[in-house]
Amino acid sequence: MEAVNQRPAAGAKKRSASDSFKQFVSTRRGAYTIAAVTATLAGLVLLVFINRYKDDVNAGLAPAPVLIADRLIPRGTSGAEVVTQKLFKPVAVAEENIRPGAVTQAAQISANVAVRNVLPGQQITTADFAAVGDPIRSRLAKRERAIQIPVDAIHGLLRVLRPGDRVDILAAFNATSAGTATGTPTLEPLVRDIRIMSNLGSSVILETTDQQGAKLAFAADNAKLWFMLRPPIGATDSKPSSVSQDSLKQFELTVTSEETDNGGSVTITGKGTE
Repeated sequence: MEAVNQRPAAGAKKRSASDSFKQFVSTRRGAYTIAAVTATLAGLVLLVFINRYKDDVNAGLAPAPVLIADRLIPRGTSGAEVVTQKLFKPVAVAEENIRPGAVTQAAQISANVAVRNVLPGQQITTADFAAVGDPIRSRLAKRERAIQIPVDAIHGLLRVLRPGDRVDILAAFNATSAGTATGTPTLEPLVRDIRIMSNLGSSVILETTDQQGAKLAFAADNAKLWFMLRPPIGATDSKPSSVSQDSLKQFELTVTSEETDNGGSVTITGKGTE
C-alpha cells in the first residue's frame, strides 16, 4: 500500500512544476521576461543574418587591380610606348565597376597599338588596343601624310616630345631666306595642332595633310623650325600673327600742345606699331 501511495505523489510534483511555470507566465513579470528573451533571440538571429549579408555583398565588391591611364594615351600610341613611358598606373577597383576586358597586366597590350584615345583616369581595356603591324601607316588615309623633319633638341623639344603629342610649328626666316620679301627676319606661324608620330632623337615624324607637309618641307629647307607643345586636352588658339623686329618695337607717342583763342588743345600722334 505504501508503494502505491508514492506514485501519485511524484505525478503531483510534476504537475505542480508545470502549473508553476504557467502561473509565472501568466503574471506581468513572467510576460516581460518571456518578451525580453524572445527579443534577445530575435536580435541575435538578425545580427547573424546581417553579417552573412555583408559577407555576400562584399564578396561581389572585392577590389581587383586594373590599369588606368595616368595621362592621355592618344590613338596610334603603341603599347610598348605606353609601357616604357609609364602612361598607366595600377588601381584597385570594385569588381562590379571593372569594365569588360579591363587590362590587368601591361603585357596584354605591349605588342598592340591604341585604336582610340584613352583619357586620363579611364580604365584601359583590350578593346582600346589592336594588333597593328605598322602604327604609322595604320593612321594614314585620304589626304593624311607622314613627313620626317630634322630638328635639333632645343628647337624641336626632342627631350620632351612623345608619340601622340600635338604641337604648333613656327618658321623663323632670316634676312636672306627665300621666305622673306622685305629682307628683315620674320617668325611665321606655319602649322598648328600637328601630331607627333615618332621621336627619332634627331628628327621627328609628323602626321600632316598633304598641303601642311609641303609647307613643312619648304620651311625645313629655308628656315629654322620651332616646336611648341600644345595641351593634351582643351587647347585653344589665338589669332595667328607674324613676328618681326619692327613688330617688337613698343608703340611710341608724341604729345604736342597748341594754344588757341578758345583756351588750348592737345594733339597726340603715334609712331611705330604695336
